[in-house]
Amino acid sequence: MQVRCFTTEALERELPCERVAVVAIADPGSVRRSADQWGPVLNMRFFDLEWDAARVGAEGWRWLEQDGLFVPSMGTPLRRFLDCDVVRECDALWVHCDSGGRAAAVGRYASERLECELEEGDGFHMNDTVYALLCDPRAFDADSKPTLAPTLFAQIAGAVRQLRGTWASRVR
Repeated sequence: MQVRCFTTEALERELPCERVAVVAIADPGSVRRSADQWGPVLNMRFFDLEWDAARVGAEGWRWLEQDGLFVPSMGTPLRRFLDCDVVRECDALWVHCDSGGRAAAVGRYASERLECELEEGDGFHMNDTVYALLCDPRAFDADSKPTLAPTLFAQIAGAVRQLRGTWASRVR
């Protein structure tokens, strides 16, 4: 088996094949594309944003999931899909998303789990958060060391949430 990563646009130029399993990644709320004539298909929905342990500490997993970000529980359906005999019997696994970052992370993880070759698209910047949480669902837990440095985005998002809470309590 071979794992290939695509942008959604590039995948649409490929001919469907029943011997190819597909992981289709899109933003939450986006329109689902038809998966006719492909082999097994797993649809995943999360935004292509990177974040870190500081954001988990500031907001918690529940808030991140509500915001449409990748959380550890989203890896469970992917692991089950990859371990399924029907998928393992396919000739290839193709992973796609709009920009390629999520596809690169999921594709790299899938190629390691399936112990097969990975063919990434040109110029993809892998989403390090998604890859880290697929490899280790506890990567950003409080009792483990974060694998990514805190980002300015995470600090700002935490501050905004705190301000919203403070403002809401004063209005009541």
